Amino acid sequence: MMAMRTRYPKFDELDSLFAYQCAIMVLSQYDPSNGAIHTLAHDWTSYFQQRHAGDSTMNPPARTQAVLSIND
Repeated sequence: MMAMRTRYPKFDELDSLFAYQCAIMVLSQYDPSNGAIHTLAHDWTSYFQQRHAGDSTMNPPARTQAVLSIND
């Protein structure tokens, strides 16, 4: 992460983006019967859904508390 911080020093949302990336990884301790809930500083889920839909000119999401719920 330090290399990314050095390369993109003005990208204030970097820590939040890394937290999102860690949250969406399936780890061995994940229990599908319980799912997982993560509180994030930015709504990265909506951001990437809109990017995937073709909006390539978007800025990073505004700082707002978002909840990511993972269920099987």
